Amino acid sequence: MLSPLSHYPRYIILLLMGLSSSSAYASNELIQNRLEKIFSVSIALTDSDAISIGFVDFDPNSFINLNDSGFGSDKTIDTRSQVSVGSIPYSSVIKTDDPDFELIWSVRGSYALSEQDIEISSDVTPDRRVNPNEDSVLGLYGFFGGQNHLNQHWSIAYGLGTHLLYYRNKYEYNNSYSQAFQFQLDGYALNTSAWALVAEPSVKLQYLQPKEWGSWNVSSRVRYFYGTGWGEANDGDIGNPEGMRFINELEFRQNVALDAWSLNNPQIHYNLTRIDVAGDLTAPLDTHYYYEFGAGLVFDVPYDSYFFDNFGIGINFNYGSSLSGGSLLFLLNN
Repeated sequence: MLSPLSHYPRYIILLLMGLSSSSAYASNELIQNRLEKIFSVSIALTDSDAISIGFVDFDPNSFINLNDSGFGSDKTIDTRSQVSVGSIPYSSVIKTDDPDFELIWSVRGSYALSEQDIEISSDVTPDRRVNPNEDSVLGLYGFFGGQNHLNQHWSIAYGLGTHLLYYRNKYEYNNSYSQAFQFQLDGYALNTSAWALVAEPSVKLQYLQPKEWGSWNVSSRVRYFYGTGWGEANDGDIGNPEGMRFINELEFRQNVALDAWSLNNPQIHYNLTRIDVAGDLTAPLDTHYYYEFGAGLVFDVPYDSYFFDNFGIGINFNYGSSLSGGSLLFLLNN
């Protein structure tokens, strides 16, 4: 949802050129590629192991004189401000007769929303008005797998996840140039919808070291996804979203004493992550890899809850992608 949206005027112009030249195949392929990227990036956006976007975005360079565009720029901060993401995850472990093996499962509901005002032409004309565009993806995700404890420190987890995604576009034709193509675009490329069903196998190797002050762990995870789509958009030719993420993370969890705040089991989490991406994720994120640094205060919910384990607030920095910048985050089941 990022690069196709941040470069949306170019996409619209190419699409209109294809329609005006009767190049139906070119228009069809352009729409299909965009849909594949939208579904792919929505998977990465709602995966807390891959990308973190919060409720306040900022450019770290404006607070500290870093002079490093990798930490953020006006363009990347503007892109972040156009994107809203939310997810509610839940996971659980099922013990087995083997003390070194357990079953793991998780579910997640999510949404990813991008809103942008589009200007088709830079010409100064009486009807030069922006065309509001909104792309949204609602998602349901389920995962089931196993985890082997190789010894007291090492473990390996693996399993299969499935995404059911629903995409919807809303577009307003406020420009006479775009209005001329409204009949051809509506229900085909704009003001349309699509579905995708995506399978995502994954494997994760982790080393965990408990300490008196808390714990630290290092992990590597590979996640590959491939899916198929259907729906109204592009006459049902949605394509096949495909991508891969290789996630390496170092995390510290430190116990803290905050008696005055009456918090249950408060911890400060620190993490450093490198994410390598491939497939339909490369172009939207404008990179083959990027980094994330974060810290957050997390504490257990003050009552018995089946769905919520903990919550808190944190800060996150994305370095080296089209989403570079900083964010303040709400944390849930972290």
